[in-house]
Amino acid sequence: MEQTPLLAGQYASTLDKRHPVWIVLRELLWLIGSSGPTVVAYFLQVSLQIAPIVCLGHLGTTELAAYALGSMFAGVTGWSLAVGIVTAMDVNKEEFEDEDLTYLGVQLQKTLMSLAGLFIPVSFVWWHATSLLTFLGQSDEITHLAGLYIRYLLIGAPAYFCFEALKKFCQTQGIVSVPTKVLMVVSPINAILNYVLIFQRDLGLIGASVAISITYWLLFISMVLFIVFVQGKEAWGGWSRQAFSDCSTFFIHAFVGIFMVCSEWWAFEILTLAASYIGVVDLASQSIMMTIASTTFILPFGISVSGANRIDHWLECADTRYAKYAANSAVLLSIFFGAGMSVFYKLAAPRLAALFTSQSDLAEVLVAVLPLVGLCQMFESISTVASGILRGMNRPQISTYLTLSTYYCLIFPLSFILAFGFDFGIQGLWIGMIVGFAINASIQLLYLCTTVDWQHEVDLANGVGDIEAEEDPSTGKVQED
Repeated sequence: MEQTPLLAGQYASTLDKRHPVWIVLRELLWLIGSSGPTVVAYFLQVSLQIAPIVCLGHLGTTELAAYALGSMFAGVTGWSLAVGIVTAMDVNKEEFEDEDLTYLGVQLQKTLMSLAGLFIPVSFVWWHATSLLTFLGQSDEITHLAGLYIRYLLIGAPAYFCFEALKKFCQTQGIVSVPTKVLMVVSPINAILNYVLIFQRDLGLIGASVAISITYWLLFISMVLFIVFVQGKEAWGGWSRQAFSDCSTFFIHAFVGIFMVCSEWWAFEILTLAASYIGVVDLASQSIMMTIASTTFILPFGISVSGANRIDHWLECADTRYAKYAANSAVLLSIFFGAGMSVFYKLAAPRLAALFTSQSDLAEVLVAVLPLVGLCQMFESISTVASGILRGMNRPQISTYLTLSTYYCLIFPLSFILAFGFDFGIQGLWIGMIVGFAINASIQLLYLCTTVDWQHEVDLANGVGDIEAEEDPSTGKVQED
């Protein structure tokens, strides 16, 4: 819930007399400023993947391709399942707020036990990753290296599982800045570890795996220390037998979380797997392009989060005019950013290629395909911000189902036909994504422009729509009558 002073009542009436352009400009500035913390937090998280990509990109094409394949395998068979289970901790959030705070500690125990159970099959699958990847038709050299990478990644898997659980444990208490603070300390260490182990110790791909595993343990230990000595331990009531009660409900929500997380997570990994069938160079270049795209995607994602909060804020203030201005401003900002990114990718392609690799074959593919990545980012930016607007209206299911349908019913078939049927190669994968996100963005914008009744949204946000919010001039807080 937004904590900044809310503009309603008499103050909003004063602003209503100003020119709409001034109001839109004010909303644009607010969205840019408020998205900062989100951008920083997610950049630090993405940076954990940037370091090994950069190092391996300068080491060799085969090593980078094996890393991409190994990361894809780990994401599909491990990380996504763990994150899905962790979402079950959100389920009874309102209940524990009204009862004993240690109820969340019980939820954490259930989550940790579930993750411990998950680790057993994950260990078996990861240990035999080489055989499974060979079964999928990958080359022996790549599968051997990817299998080694995944085996050493097992060292850090328990720490990653526990870190995700503790992160959710803090976030559900409202302590949302903890992961960011921890990542600010650990992220530079991760970069140093990758450089030292890959180049100085001459461990190559294994060095990247060990560096990531050490990083995950540092994240986990840092989270534990923060909770114990700074904030968060109030919700931990010690180990309790309550953790074994009502497990069926927890598991149902965990399975739902796994389905939702994996449906979206696997969508990105499927494209990486598809690139592996085109060629080693294409697989390696795809991993670089996905990393670059994930980094620049942080900006529209931050705008999306801020836009959702802003619209939710104005709807609860029962102000239809400002809610609409906030939505229009967010869309305008997404279009501006998307167009800017498209130009940036076109102009900066050679420099980006040189930054991420010293291999001439990789650089050639990157320079050719990065402009397509920029065009894809333009439409994805609009789609992401439109999804944020729908979340602010408490309609997240619309964008979720539309996005999943876009991937599995449009992007994948079209991308595979272009890449393999028409021999467009990796360019075909990205052209399919461009078309998919363009249609996704168009549908969401069409829905927002033609279907949304802002007065109805205000009524829904305020129960029956008869709550009038006014600002206390002495405190800057909203009082509801």
